[in-house]
Amino acid sequence: MILNELFDREIHNRPKLDQLLVKLCSLVVQGKKVRPDHYGMVAACVVDPDNQVVYGINEPDETEHRIHAERVAIDRYHELYGEIPSGSIIVTTLSPCSQDMAERHGNSCTDLINQSGVGKVYCGYMDPTQDSDPAEFNLEATKHPKITELCRMFADTFLDESAAWRRKAGKNKNGGLNAKGVASYRRENPGSKLQTAVTTKPSKLKKGSKASKRRKSFCARMSGVDGPMKKPNGDPTRKALALRKWNC
Repeated sequence: MILNELFDREIHNRPKLDQLLVKLCSLVVQGKKVRPDHYGMVAACVVDPDNQVVYGINEPDETEHRIHAERVAIDRYHELYGEIPSGSIIVTTLSPCSQDMAERHGNSCTDLINQSGVGKVYCGYMDPTQDSDPAEFNLEATKHPKITELCRMFADTFLDESAAWRRKAGKNKNGGLNAKGVASYRRENPGSKLQTAVTTKPSKLKKGSKASKRRKSFCARMSGVDGPMKKPNGDPTRKALALRKWNC
C-alpha cells in the first residue's frame, strides 16, 4: 500500500512514490514526442487510499491558457471517481505553483489542492520560483538524485531564462520580477532565497506566517528607499509599482 492511514499527513512508502515519479517522467517524454506543441513539461497524478491512480499532463485549454498537470489529474479523478477521499496524495514532477501566472488556466495549484482536502504532495523537484507558505498540505521532494535531476531538467525548459531578471522578459509589468526573472536571478546567484512578490491582501495573510513576514520586511525596506513615486509624465515608478503590488 502507498498509504496505510487515511487521515494522516505523513508521506509513506517513498520508493513506491519514486516509481510513480519515474512513470510521470516517462509520460512527459512520451507527450513531447507525440504532441510536442500540446503537452507541457509537468505531469502529476492523484493516488487515493485504494491505490487508484489518475494521471494528468500540462495541456492547453480552448483559449491556449495552460491547464497545470495537478488540475488535469484532479479533474479527471472527479470525472472517474467523484470527490477525492481523505488520505489521498498527489505526486507531481514539479512542486505546485502558488504565485500569479497570466498564462495559467484557473487559480494556483496550491489553492486548488488546499480546496481539494488532499493533505500531502510528493514532488520530483521543488520549484525555486514559488512560495510554499500558502500550502496547507505536507509538501516533500524526492531524495532520489537521478529523479530530481530529470525533473529539474524538465522544469528548466520553462523556468530558466538566462539573465531574464535583467530584461523586460523577467520583469512583471506591475512591479518586481516575474517567475522567469526570479528563476534566472537565483541561478546566477547560488544561495539566493529571492522569491516572487507576496500579493495576497494583508487581511488574508496568516499572522506570523512566512508570507506575512516577507511582506512586512519588504514594505519596510522599500518604503525607505529614496526616489520619486511618479515619473515626469505622471506614470508610477518601479518603486511605486512594487509598493502597490506588495500591498504596502
